[in-house]
This record gives sequence, structure tokens and C-alpha cells, in this order.
Amino acid sequence: MKTIHFIIAMLTGIQLTVLTCKAQTNQQTSAKFQTVLVTNWVKPGMVMREVNGQLYNTVYSKLWNDVCILSHSSPRAYSNPNPHHWICSWVEVERIDHSKITCSVYETEYAPDTYTGAPMLIDKTFIKNIIIYHYPDSQLLTTGQIISGQGQKTPCRCMQVSNYISGSVSYEAYDYGIQSTKLVPVITKVKVANTNSVGLNDE
Repeated sequence: MKTIHFIIAMLTGIQLTVLTCKAQTNQQTSAKFQTVLVTNWVKPGMVMREVNGQLYNTVYSKLWNDVCILSHSSPRAYSNPNPHHWICSWVEVERIDHSKITCSVYETEYAPDTYTGAPMLIDKTFIKNIIIYHYPDSQLLTTGQIISGQGQKTPCRCMQVSNYISGSVSYEAYDYGIQSTKLVPVITKVKVANTNSVGLNDE
């Protein structure tokens, strides 16, 4: 703030009156910024799922994968492999219960159709039965429905858990997980202005 003095002489006897006025001039205020870490608590996305009370990121965790890959990662060795055929596997629904589904894992062999070249199923071999817990909307499934493999666009990502025991039979068990509702911390970087600002002084 600059002070501008205006002197007005008024001839009123011997009295001299001085009027002082202050005029504000523009000065640029320089603001400095600093980066700070801010923690926000947000609702987890669909990829965050709980298994036995433990929270997992199903995309980045190495424990999670398509159940077809987890349950049958090593195809059988064929004695007379055909270079024009290809082998894959799928997981097929066999029984639907309240909290789990029983599935059959099959290994399949395809060959190109003679005229169209489209894949034709020529062999289907049963490998084993598995259990999947907490499959979403399991009541909408039907027996014989394929939920993993055979070119399914949406992978059925699961995590292997302890075997399911039924009588004297032990089945490999997998868990699709439960959508978590607990808030999770997300740390972000935010730029904020310093509280120390440049003041304006009278001259």
C-alpha cells in the first residue's frame, strides 16, 4: 500500500490543514505451492473381493486367475497329436447349491471343419469335479452351462482355497469371493498453497 500525501493549504488565519489520503496500488502476490499426501476412504470397486475375511485385488493378486486355468493348467499328452487340431478346456456347471456350485472340468479337442474351417468339437474328456464358492447370481445358472474356458469373454477369476470334503471324497475348491463393502484408503498427491503469504506494507 502506498501513501500519497495531498497538501491543501487553507488560509484560515495561521492554520494550515494537511489532508492525507491512501491509494492502493496493484502488487502481484506470489503464492508458493507444495505437494502433500491426502488419504481418502472410498468404496472398493468390483475387483476388490473378500475370501475368509481377507481383502484381495483380483486383478493384481497372483493368487487369482481364471478357474479354467487354475484347475487344468497342464493338458494331457496325446500319443498321436494332430497339428491341425487344438486342445483346450472348459468348466461346466453340474450342480447348484446355496453357497457353492459343483462343476466338471473337461478337456476338449477341436478340428477345423472341412468346408468352412469353423472349429468342430471332436472329443470331450472328463478331468475332474471342482467346487466354486460364492459364484455371483448362481441361481441364474443352468446345469451344463459353461462358465469358464471355450473362449468365454469374461473370465471367472477365482482363488484356490482348502479342499472341500464330502464323505471320503476330496474336491479341489475355489472361491469367487464376496464383494467387499469396507472402505479402503486411497492415497493421492495434492498441490496446496503455502500459508505464508506476502503481505502489503505501507511505505
